[in-house]
Amino acid sequence: MDRSLQRILLKSLVGLIGLPIVIAVTVGVAALLASVGDRVAARVCAWIALAAGAGWIVVVVATLVAASFAVLSLEAGQRQLQRRQRRTERRGERRRPRTP
Repeated sequence: MDRSLQRILLKSLVGLIGLPIVIAVTVGVAALLASVGDRVAARVCAWIALAAGAGWIVVVVATLVAASFAVLSLEAGQRQLQRRQRRTERRGERRRPRTP
């Protein structure tokens, strides 16, 4: 697997796990601010949580795409390795002397 693909996959997995925590904390702070009476700050926190939710959806899609590329590149590498092994086996069979 390519090194850049590994980095993208790692970062997207961190976002996939971390963003729901950020969303939950932000919604909790919004509820706390609303209960204290600060409606403007509560509304700002709610909008931040909404933006984080949209970002989380983007991260889910990015993780899906990165994982798909990783699987496809791994399968392509395995197929290429199998082809090389078959070629070397065929060459080895041709070079062996035949015994009657």
